[in-house]
Amino acid sequence: MRKTGAYIIISDVHLGSKECNYNEFCDFFEWICDLENKPKIIKCKDKEVTIKNPSKIILLGDIFELLDPEDFDRDNVIKDFMRPFI
Repeated sequence: MRKTGAYIIISDVHLGSKECNYNEFCDFFEWICDLENKPKIIKCKDKEVTIKNPSKIILLGDIFELLDPEDFDRDNVIKDFMRPFI
């Protein structure tokens, strides 16, 4: 069996909402981007697992909050979405 690259799946971020953990999401995304230069080794039970740069990042659902944006301004959604990906 041929190994393929790892995927990271992200969902339920709700960018643009009052309840969004925006700074934590940005920190997480920065951590993912940093994997390209420095893979991370974590301990899982009695084994060490190396987390490398993913070959794909999948945005699964509820990434944006269009129904109840912060300050009722949908521009906040676009601003919150663009910053981490730039």
